[in-house]
Amino acid sequence: MRLAAALTLTLLAAVSPLTAQEPPTGAPNKPGVQAPLLDTFRIGQMAVAFERTPLDSLRRTFGAGQIRETGDAGDYRATLCYTLPDSLAPSRLRLASTEMGGSAKAVMSLELDLLSVAVPSRECPALAGIRLGLPHGLRLLQARAEVLRLLGPPKRTSGSTLAYESETHDGEWTTECAIDVVLRGGRVVSIHARRVTSN
Repeated sequence: MRLAAALTLTLLAAVSPLTAQEPPTGAPNKPGVQAPLLDTFRIGQMAVAFERTPLDSLRRTFGAGQIRETGDAGDYRATLCYTLPDSLAPSRLRLASTEMGGSAKAVMSLELDLLSVAVPSRECPALAGIRLGLPHGLRLLQARAEVLRLLGPPKRTSGSTLAYESETHDGEWTTECAIDVVLRGGRVVSIHARRVTSN
């Protein structure tokens, strides 16, 4: 009887309300759960996880950049911006958090836009020699055919934008992901990606 009571208390502790309110952050491909469209990407040697990596950890790792905050509540946005002076594809990278990113200001979205000339600024300092490893192997100046090979047909096409979306479920949690790939002359000039989990 005492053993049964102890086991009951242990099981109750394992499913406490506090634990139940935490969104899933483990591997997205566990059995029975479809993998979200977005999970992690790389900036140089640093792995960045959507909804988990704080903006400030990126700022401290690279020793540059300012987190700019605007709006409040549902309009809140915190942004960290860098200029990537790649000789073949100079670009601007913006990483953003929203109200859903919590007090840690976790990365909720990325925007990568091709530039004609990479001109660093105080708001968007340069990250020289840094290579990006974007989700699914996407990159700037990629051909449309390569994007389709990597991601398949888009959910919809709007002008020169290929829009990809996914919605996956893990118990009470729903993860929505979106990738917008903008083309010019049949080549990728912008990649915008975002992910949010809610219940």
